[in-house]
Amino acid sequence: MSKTNILPDLLLRSRNRRRNAKLLRIDSPDGIAEYRFVDIGGIKQWVTIRGEDRRNPVLLFVHGGPASPYSVFSPLLREWEKHFTLVQWDQRGAGKTFRRSGKTAGGSITLERLARDGIELSEYLLERLGKRKIILIGSSVGSLIAMMMVRSRPDLYLAYVGTDQNAPDPGFEWYGQALAALRAAGIAKGIRLLERMGPDPAR
Repeated sequence: MSKTNILPDLLLRSRNRRRNAKLLRIDSPDGIAEYRFVDIGGIKQWVTIRGEDRRNPVLLFVHGGPASPYSVFSPLLREWEKHFTLVQWDQRGAGKTFRRSGKTAGGSITLERLARDGIELSEYLLERLGKRKIILIGSSVGSLIAMMMVRSRPDLYLAYVGTDQNAPDPGFEWYGQALAALRAAGIAKGIRLLERMGPDPAR
């Protein structure tokens, strides 16, 4: 049985933490860097608010998953914080909110429940930051939640941006397009596999 030397990994982890702490430091006089639990939907939910200038537009990230907070990517989004006040939110059942409040605290987790939480958070942000509207980014499953938020309360939002957009496809158009592409490329193995899978991902 071979032994693994974990010392390099531990040293690298420590170095990365120091580098990220330096990278994430906000020293500008009009900057904001808040990390806190906020009462949303009857439970404590984790919210971070970061930016170089409070006068910048507010950008609220609605993460996907389900249960995949994007706060781990904060170092990659550091450049955004020069132009926006960036808000990351650990939804119920995810991240630090899950650790604090549990998976189903305050009721079962549904898209409708998450959208209501998102609207409540948006109202909190507008009051806290003194803004009239928010830019909303929904990613993956978060795109469905964000669209529900916008549809329910368009008055709260300046713009909506979808990434890895999820959308209903009752006619299974994705299946027909994928099959057509495989046929055009002559990939027989892929065609057989897709035909075996069928168009309905729920079956």
